[in-house]
Amino acid sequence: MPRKPLPPMHARSVNLTPLIDVVFQLIIFFMLVGEFNRQHSIQLDLPRVDERRGAASSPNELTVHVLPGWQVAPMGGRYRVDDRAFEQSASGVAGLTEHLRRARERSPELALTI
Repeated sequence: MPRKPLPPMHARSVNLTPLIDVVFQLIIFFMLVGEFNRQHSIQLDLPRVDERRGAASSPNELTVHVLPGWQVAPMGGRYRVDDRAFEQSASGVAGLTEHLRRARERSPELALTI
C-alpha cells in the first residue's frame, strides 16, 4: 500500500479565529464583572430629624417622622409625632393610630405629612 506524500509545510496552518473569539469574550466578561464589583453600593445623604422641631408649622398640619434604625435609640422610638415617640410594635402602632385619630377629630382638615 503506497503512502501519499504529506503536503508542504506552508499548506498546513492553525486556524486562530476561534481562539481570538474566545479571548475577546473573556476580556468582555472580566471588564463587565469588574464594573459590577465597583458599583455595589451608592452613598446617600439622608435627611435627619431635628429633635427641637416638634411642633407642626400650622395647626392644620401634622408631621409623622419615620426614623431609620440607627436613630431609634437616641430619639426614643421608631415613629415621632410632635413631641411623642412611638415604638415599632403592635402597641406602639396602636398608640400612633389613636393619636392620629384624635388629632383628626380635633381638626377635620388636618394635613398629614410622613
